[in-house]
Amino acid sequence: MPEKKKPQPDPKIKSIIINQLKKGVIFEVGNEEHALIAQRAGARAIMPIADSADSIKRMPDPKLIKAIYDTVAIPTIGRVRVGHIIEAQIMEKAGASIIDESEMYGTGSKRIKLCIDKTKLYGPSFFTAFNMGEVAKAIRTGASAIRITAEDPSGSNGNAVQIVQIHNKILKEIKAMQELINKKKALNPNDAEYKTKLEEVDSEIDGLVEDDYKKEKDFMIKLGAAGKITIPVFASNFVATPADVALVMQHGFDGVFITEEVFENHMSPLKYANALVHAVAKYNDPVALAQISEDLGRNAYGGGGKRKRRRRKRRPAAADDDK
Repeated sequence: MPEKKKPQPDPKIKSIIINQLKKGVIFEVGNEEHALIAQRAGARAIMPIADSADSIKRMPDPKLIKAIYDTVAIPTIGRVRVGHIIEAQIMEKAGASIIDESEMYGTGSKRIKLCIDKTKLYGPSFFTAFNMGEVAKAIRTGASAIRITAEDPSGSNGNAVQIVQIHNKILKEIKAMQELINKKKALNPNDAEYKTKLEEVDSEIDGLVEDDYKKEKDFMIKLGAAGKITIPVFASNFVATPADVALVMQHGFDGVFITEEVFENHMSPLKYANALVHAVAKYNDPVALAQISEDLGRNAYGGGGKRKRRRRKRRPAAADDDK
C-alpha cells in the first residue's frame, strides 16, 4: 500500500478556526474541572496552564492537555515559550488544536528574538504583541492572531485600561506609517525635486522601523497600507470583570482571554464565568451590562488590579529542556 501523505498546514483552515473564536471568551484552566466549568459557561476555547516553581514558565504537562482534550468538546490551546518549536510540536501531538506562543513564557525581562515559524504548525497560533513591530513579526512568522496584554515582559502589573492604551498605541503607529505611505504616493514623478522628496519620505519610513524590526519592514509597510491590524486581536490578562470585557470589546478587540483566577479565587466560578461570556455579547448595552454585573461578589482578582494566586500542589511536569 502506498504511504499516506501527512496533512499539510492550511492557512484557510487556520483562519476558519480563529474566526470561530471571535466575539468569544477563552479561559485559562488548571484542570479538567475548570475546563468543564468554562465549557458550561460558553467558552469558545480553553487554555491549560503550567505550574512552575521558578520564573520560567514552560509548556503544560502533555498529560493535562490530553485529559482536557478528552473532557471537553471545545478547542484546546497549548501555550509554549517563544521560539520553542519542540514545545509547540509536543502540544499539537498531545491534542492542542491551537498554539499560543507567549512572550510571558520566555525568560523574564529578556525579549526573545527567535520566533517559531508558525506557518509549519498544523493549527492556528497566537503571538503576543506590544507594538507595530511585534504585530508585523507575528504576521511574518505565520501567527493567525495576536494577544495584547497589560503584563509586559518587565513583569509589571496592569489593568484593562492599559490593554486599551497599548492597542491605541499600535494603531497610532500604524496610522503614522499610513500617512507616510500616502505622502509617498502623492509625490509627482514630474516634479524636479521628486527624487529628493522620495528619499526624504523613505528616510521617514525607515525612522519608524526600529533596529529590532528590520526584518519586519515590508510587513510594517503592509500594515500601514491597510491602516489597521490585519489579523484578529484578543485582550489578555487583567480583563477581570464584565465591565473590563465590555471596555476592550468596545475598543475593537475580537475576543478576550480570562485567567484561571476565575476558577480559583471566586466562590461561584460558573456564575462569574458566565457573566464574562455574556458581557462579550452585550458589550454595547449598558443596561444589560448592569444586570450582568449584579450579585457577582468580589471579582476574580480579589477586588484589586493585582492578581492573587492561591498556591496549588505542583503536578509532575513533562521533561523539557531550556533552549
